[in-house]
Amino acid sequence: MGISKRTLLVSGSLGAIMFAGVPAYAQEAEAPLVEGNEIVVTANLREQVLQDVPIAINVISSEEIRNIGATDLNGIVKTLAGVELRSESPGQGAVAIRGISELNTNNIYGTTGTAVGLYIDEAPFSVGGFFPQAVLADAARVEVLRGPQGTIFGEGSLAGTIRIIGNKPDSTAFAGAASATAGAVRDGGTNRSGNLMLNVPLVTDVLAFRAVGFYQRDGGWIDRTDATVTASFGAPPNPILGPGVPSVNQTFTLSKTEKNANDGETYGGRFQLGFTPTDSFSANFSALIQRSDRGFRNRGSVDREGFFSTDLEHMNDDFELYSLVLEKRLPFGKLLSSTNYFSRNISQAQDQLGIIYIANQIGFPLTGGAFTFQGSRVEVDVDVKEFNQELRFVSDFGGAFELTAGGFYRKRKLDTRLYAPQEPLVPVAMANAMCGGLCGYTVDGAGDLDSNSDTTSRQWAGFAEGTLKVSDQLTLLLGARYFNDRRRSETIATSIFGGIPFPQAFPSSGNDNVFNPRVSITFEPSPDLTLYTSVSRGFRSGGQNDLFALVSGAVPSDISYAPERMTAYEAGVKSAFGDGLATFNAAVFYNDWTDLQVVTKEGAGGVGEIIGNAGKARSYGVDLEAIVKPTEGLTLAAGATILDTRIGSIIASGQTITGARIPNTANFSANASITYEAPLNDDLSLLMRAGLQHRAGALSSLLRIGTPFERLDGYTTLDLRVGVQTDRWSISLFADNVTDAFIPYSQFVSTDPSNPNGGDPITGKALYFQGSPRVIGISARVNFGAN
Repeated sequence: MGISKRTLLVSGSLGAIMFAGVPAYAQEAEAPLVEGNEIVVTANLREQVLQDVPIAINVISSEEIRNIGATDLNGIVKTLAGVELRSESPGQGAVAIRGISELNTNNIYGTTGTAVGLYIDEAPFSVGGFFPQAVLADAARVEVLRGPQGTIFGEGSLAGTIRIIGNKPDSTAFAGAASATAGAVRDGGTNRSGNLMLNVPLVTDVLAFRAVGFYQRDGGWIDRTDATVTASFGAPPNPILGPGVPSVNQTFTLSKTEKNANDGETYGGRFQLGFTPTDSFSANFSALIQRSDRGFRNRGSVDREGFFSTDLEHMNDDFELYSLVLEKRLPFGKLLSSTNYFSRNISQAQDQLGIIYIANQIGFPLTGGAFTFQGSRVEVDVDVKEFNQELRFVSDFGGAFELTAGGFYRKRKLDTRLYAPQEPLVPVAMANAMCGGLCGYTVDGAGDLDSNSDTTSRQWAGFAEGTLKVSDQLTLLLGARYFNDRRRSETIATSIFGGIPFPQAFPSSGNDNVFNPRVSITFEPSPDLTLYTSVSRGFRSGGQNDLFALVSGAVPSDISYAPERMTAYEAGVKSAFGDGLATFNAAVFYNDWTDLQVVTKEGAGGVGEIIGNAGKARSYGVDLEAIVKPTEGLTLAAGATILDTRIGSIIASGQTITGARIPNTANFSANASITYEAPLNDDLSLLMRAGLQHRAGALSSLLRIGTPFERLDGYTTLDLRVGVQTDRWSISLFADNVTDAFIPYSQFVSTDPSNPNGGDPITGKALYFQGSPRVIGISARVNFGAN
């Protein structure tokens, strides 16, 4: 990799910030977010007033994060229209912006890029299909950039970019904060969290240390019931082995039930060292270590029950991020170096109830005896190690022309193991018979799927974005990014039913070159009105099908797939009234999405897949946002996204689908909130907030079209919070999802051929990956030291 973790630690390169799923608190140690009534952002990597930036952006300040009661990025996403969470459980899934996201997130095992880029300050990180849970401890603000950000932020920002901007060490004064939250989940467990922040000046105005420790316990709400499956002979023909072979019937016997099985625990710490020896130079070293242990996925029926064939389903998610950011101010701009290293290790076991039918049809007739399953699962281990380096120049010429330019390098190593012990899927005599008696297996279960993939990728990119102020009212922007990605991969796999009786190596490689342009025109007829139009392009990197050897019918052309590309056309208006006390923003957009990366073929039971470029899609619509402060202390906010999506023609798991909506995408979503703050005396004030979120229904899955489970219902949630606060402390009561609405993020799609509708094979009920029921609780916060 050219640089080791030990070297980074010794040299002080101790990682950019990542924010754990604990309550944020206000300790503003960085440049002010608000200047007067104007919000300042760094969406284009230079400080700009929000209303002057020619893209659609949502900004959530530390105060808003606290008022919302968000403990992680999920809590932010749910409050934004047009931004949708597609999550199987914390730490797994994806986020969509304007209907665009990576598809098939439950079956890509980290081997693809992401459609929405995620940054912690200057550090990019992402693992396809595993959107991280922890993001918000000690956050100063969150910026959500809509639309392709392919020039400045590059690969993985096809649909947009989410940036979490953190507070930095403050060398002027000692400060600290502590917070705690507890909440009871309806018919479930108890949520608990706590954190402590300390900011310590070591050398006044020169050197400071900042540390955050955090702990969070998520109470579950889905009850898991185990099912033992017994096979018995039926009449021929066998649906897989053909005429003359008996079919197999399966009987489910329910056994023990575990209450609130989808619980989880996250803990860790983040540490920063800030060094500012002169006014023109600064260095920030940071490190994060986080551990997450989660139970069952958030998969269950509307009545919050789930049936499984194994009690081993779990997910352990360990994350480390180290960074060194150097900044040198020059008379004509600034130079910035961002060096980052992160590793993420995910160890997961997932129930595979749907594969039992296939295993019984193949295995039971060949054994000639009774066959009972005590469990069926697939184990997935994903180990990501990445080093990335960016050098960037941001000008401050003071004239009509300004420039942002730089280069980016990334080396990523991805090791994936996919193991499917079916306890046992293959009896020893059958395994030996299937490989002609040459294998010499001695135990049942030998010959089950076992695949180990080792992929290394190197990326180089150069980018530049220049603005020319033609007049006081007209500004032109022209940007471009050139990207090269080289990948090498080798998979060593064995699978009796995949026709690989002995371990066999399957090497592959890929090479992509991408050019992303961006053009924007901004017209400001007055200081309070900005009109803009833009054309931009984004991409999601190609990849290797490490598991192609496990898929029947795979051909050499299935080994790799090309990047996804999207060209976006956008026009918008940003307006302010009453010295910034009211704003109204609107944007219309059209996204042309091509070379979609989808699962075109699958292995038995959905284990192993072929991802290919199989068609195109488009989305168009309008984003609306309004904020009004009619009186002191009262803020009214609302947003809406009206969206139309269509898939042109796509091949998904062997089916040709034309004209369908993009799955899991609502054609209408909206949010509204009322926040009121009023003084009770000279020190104490009252804070009240109500937030409403609505998401319309959506297509559940391309594979469920024409079945009773084709549609994913919409939902509306209401959150309430009331409390008192001073400059030093606050305490509040809250109720999230007051009406206890059912929140379906996506629908579980069964791979059981005997169950074509895709519901639970035992009860026939639809299964959903779902959000939390109502939570009622209390939170408290205290600051000490300097304010």
